[in-house]
Amino acid sequence: MNAKRTIFFTGGVVVVAIMALLIALIVLANKPGNTTQAQTTPVYVGNQTGVTVSGQGSVIVTPDVVQFSAGVVIQTDTVVTAQQQAAQKMDAIKKALNGQGVKDEDIKTANFDINPDYVYDQGKTPRQVGYSIRTAYSVTVRDINKAGAIIDAVAGAGANQIGSVQFGREKEVDLINQARVAAMTDAKNKASQLASAGGFTLGTVISVNEYSNTNPVEPVRKDAPVAFASDASGTALQSGQLKVTVQVTVLYGIK
Repeated sequence: MNAKRTIFFTGGVVVVAIMALLIALIVLANKPGNTTQAQTTPVYVGNQTGVTVSGQGSVIVTPDVVQFSAGVVIQTDTVVTAQQQAAQKMDAIKKALNGQGVKDEDIKTANFDINPDYVYDQGKTPRQVGYSIRTAYSVTVRDINKAGAIIDAVAGAGANQIGSVQFGREKEVDLINQARVAAMTDAKNKASQLASAGGFTLGTVISVNEYSNTNPVEPVRKDAPVAFASDASGTALQSGQLKVTVQVTVLYGIK
């Protein structure tokens, strides 16, 4: 009987202590010096604020170089025969290029592949019937007025794979520099307009991202060269014009 009373008495003391603690907390919370208020703290990312604008600059030019590939596909019974025939054809193509004024440094091997050829008959195991060699030169022509005649010459020398014609500019870096300046000027003009409209002053440039590309201009302008050909029945190439474009994204600081 005494043990039960002791436990009950101890439990009663705990309950009273908890109630006293709650009353004390309520009293402290209601004191004027301890009133809790909601506060909002500004959050800053880094130490810069600014305005981001995009700019674009373009330069339109007439190409002064053309690149194309010229090569052969040889199919024979053996690898050795295919190699020999391919070597003879490619030597003839190189001589034709040199004969048209194309220098050795503007002729490079673009690819060289040897693969077995198979015949696939329904219901039968594939049979190897020989080998194929595919090889080609990548050719750079710096006088595009001769491009048509040069293509005719390599075709006459035995090239049976001619393609990948691309027009470009020999000094494209200069054009990119011009377009870059124009893009930054465009971005600054936009930022200045925003500053004037928004009533703030531009600071220094914080960051710049750039993207550049070179694409044909469509449609071709009337003043572009019409075609390049060896004669009335030869290969004709339309050069068109190129547009070199630089796009920038600029972050300006705000004073």
